[in-house]
Amino acid sequence: MIRRSFLPSKRRGFTLVEVCIASAVAAFVFGMVGFLQISSIRVSKKLTAYSRTQGIMCSALDQVMFRLCMGRAGAGNITIAEDGHRLDFIDPNKGGAVSSFRFAEGILYYDEDIASGEGYSPKVRRLENLSFELLDGATVVRVTSKATAIAQYTLERPIEKQMSVYLRN
Repeated sequence: MIRRSFLPSKRRGFTLVEVCIASAVAAFVFGMVGFLQISSIRVSKKLTAYSRTQGIMCSALDQVMFRLCMGRAGAGNITIAEDGHRLDFIDPNKGGAVSSFRFAEGILYYDEDIASGEGYSPKVRRLENLSFELLDGATVVRVTSKATAIAQYTLERPIEKQMSVYLRN
């Protein structure tokens, strides 16, 4: 007589131990995939905020550099307010009109001709700080801009950029 345990079984499928092990492995794999996805989203948001903040600051610096260079501002034609948030310069291309940059409440403003009375127009928003200073006997204008964050993501430390514009004598 043949023992019953050696006969082919009609039951097919996995044992309870095999199902538990497969479930544990699947849970681990899906957990790691979810963790990697969440961390990559965080990094992406951080890099996007950093990139946008740098773009805003570079835009502010470019505005100042462009106006000073295109206006051919000379070394003796620039005055900076005591607090460093306003820069006035004589623009020879506009018949000696006085143009001005002003930083207030996170916005860089520009006025092409102060005497015209048209007022300042906003050029760059979302700056934390922007300051002007004259160096090397009034032949170099250093512009420093600073920002911490935009949108919903705050950077760990603020980004600060500087630019120097060398003036003609």
